[in-house]
Amino acid sequence: MTHDDHPLEVRHRRAARVLPVNRAGEVLLLLSGEPGRPDVRWWGSAGGGVEAGESVRAAAVRELAEETGLVVAEDALLGPVARTDVEFDWGRWHLVQDQTYFALPLDGISADQVSLAGLEPLEVGTIDRAGWWTPADLDAEGNAVDADLLSIMEVAVSVVRGAVPRVTARVMPVDDAGRVLLLRRRHPTEIGREMWGSVGGEVQPGETLVAAALRELREETGIDASPQDLTGVVHRGAHRHERDGVVHHRHSTVYALPLAGEASSVEVSLAGLEPDEVGNVRGAAWWTPDQMAEAGSGTHDDLPEIMAAAVAAARAPTTGREGHT
Repeated sequence: MTHDDHPLEVRHRRAARVLPVNRAGEVLLLLSGEPGRPDVRWWGSAGGGVEAGESVRAAAVRELAEETGLVVAEDALLGPVARTDVEFDWGRWHLVQDQTYFALPLDGISADQVSLAGLEPLEVGTIDRAGWWTPADLDAEGNAVDADLLSIMEVAVSVVRGAVPRVTARVMPVDDAGRVLLLRRRHPTEIGREMWGSVGGEVQPGETLVAAALRELREETGIDASPQDLTGVVHRGAHRHERDGVVHHRHSTVYALPLAGEASSVEVSLAGLEPDEVGNVRGAAWWTPDQMAEAGSGTHDDLPEIMAAAVAAARAPTTGREGHT
């Protein structure tokens, strides 16, 4: 990793980010860039690194005040609504960053009222201005900081409007034949109907995405794996569903797990299910993406596409990624 022919210093850090949302379903974003590169600008959320001894929620409130002048209480934040693990270059650093996103209901503030006066010295000149964006408008603009921002904005808008947020980490074990291990679950609203979905569940406080993915894998299938066994992220996205009249909006991160041999050589056990999953998870089976597309019995419509991405990642020459935590 170099920048202008100089090696970059690698920094691992946690970050907190805030997405204020108004009644029109617009999200307040900042037009920002990398130090020393005024020609590169993108729209992203307010936020930054979590300081030593600081909670993620406290860091989100502090960063929002510094970057926008907006002062809110910690309990005004909703969520978390999303988590991402990303790597990018910023100034002289290569950042390996675990990001937590919160939503914030906010009305009566125009973009012109946002103040950049509290920026840290290192940030002066990297943040230009604020603007209100819908996910659709930002998608059309094509200037989001990354592809994940649009789906996270959708979850933030939904949560401000009353949806229940859920942040999950998921694993798709893949055998040598290109089949993916899926779990058969009870349908959330239709009695007697079942669906197939990926292994995984909610990220607990203090857990990294990878740690949560591996824990869920062990609990739901009995398969033990280590961080370096997983591929990089094969999918991030959001899915909505309604249960008992309540809308739930889930943001998920999905990894693939290449397994040597045929599916018949892999021992799968449901004995480690959490008490609230017993009776909900009914069984496990191996599916190809094409079989799932034909059956149409997945938990969401894009499941076959995510499965195909997992198979491709599992078959790539280098599937592990150093630095998983």
